[in-house]
Amino acid sequence: MLEEDFEQLISETKAALAESTRSTFAIVGHTPEAYDLLALFRSTGSDGRLLGVYSDSAKEADRSGLHRQICELAKDQPDVALIASDEDKERLIELAVPWLRPQTRLVFAGHRHFEFRDAEFDTLEHFRK
Repeated sequence: MLEEDFEQLISETKAALAESTRSTFAIVGHTPEAYDLLALFRSTGSDGRLLGVYSDSAKEADRSGLHRQICELAKDQPDVALIASDEDKERLIELAVPWLRPQTRLVFAGHRHFEFRDAEFDTLEHFRK
């Protein structure tokens, strides 16, 4: 994620934290940005409002109990879901939406999901080089 896009994500997260002291949060995507968001929650003393980091790669919860399966969003019902990737945001949103309530606010940033991506093309380009 570009630095300016990440700063936008941080800014919108802080705004959502300030909006209501009762709102709960979920980070969607087990990515480097997720750890930066986790650090934000800890540094602001808001870690009690963070329900977890949800992904399709979570087989079991880690020792901290924060890394959770995406389907657990349905049980945890966050008020705000933070999408922790720019490039992969479409896939993460598609994974999360079936488990979220309609009123859950999605927060995301960046434009990298618009870049051209094709796995077959990438493979051909790799061998061409």
